[in-house]
Amino acid sequence: ARTLLREDGLIFVSIDDNEVHNLRAVMDEVFGPENFIANIAWEKRYTRSNNARLFYSLKDSIIVYRSSATVGLLREARTEKSDAIYKNPDEDERGEWTSSSYVNPATKAQRPNLVYPITNPNTGEVVEHPTHAWKYEPAEHERHVREKRLWWAKDGRAKYPRLKVFLSESDGGLVPIDLWDYQSSGTTDDGGAEVKELFSEAVFDNPKPTKLLKRIMKLVTSSEDQDIVLDFFAGSASTAHAIMSLNSEDGGNR
Repeated sequence: ARTLLREDGLIFVSIDDNEVHNLRAVMDEVFGPENFIANIAWEKRYTRSNNARLFYSLKDSIIVYRSSATVGLLREARTEKSDAIYKNPDEDERGEWTSSSYVNPATKAQRPNLVYPITNPNTGEVVEHPTHAWKYEPAEHERHVREKRLWWAKDGRAKYPRLKVFLSESDGGLVPIDLWDYQSSGTTDDGGAEVKELFSEAVFDNPKPTKLLKRIMKLVTSSEDQDIVLDFFAGSASTAHAIMSLNSEDGGNR
């Protein structure tokens, strides 16, 4: 697989808890530990079995490696849910925004270069956090002040400011996370139902749901490129099913 991948290629390997530690060791040896990207926990089921004597596993792992450092950025597409947090309560001409904390998780002792007074322009009060540093260096803070990016709540009297983050300035995507819930990624039951719908019976055990595979494809392929996807264990052809479905949706030519 490594020799087949392009320089900007990625590989996803699904496995359960019994062998995930061995898989990581083998993948590190073949691809190099510096090319490890993520260990995604996929919620393959959402109900527990009372037949289990100890623990019942609701997840599988999907190990992700890149072919080389050419892959330096991954983004998932924005969704209505992700954009719903953006509002414009002060009618800012830059459009809808959300806010993030200005307080650093690090303490003042840990980041003394990020300790300085902040003035609330609405009250004139000079503010310092009693225990923690700010997130931004003084020069960056001054830019935030000039550009009116600090939010002091509707009444202008918040204890600490928050930073405005504008939807119009987003990079067009979301940072991927390594916990994929069943609502967004499907379950093994969904995969089984898809195969049963096609063949009128369960001819394959535990096939992957196309919802999971399409999420992977959306993350690493584009409708504008003729990307190639190879499934080494193509038993039920769920990967081909997912790609054909995705191409149909977005006009792609994967």
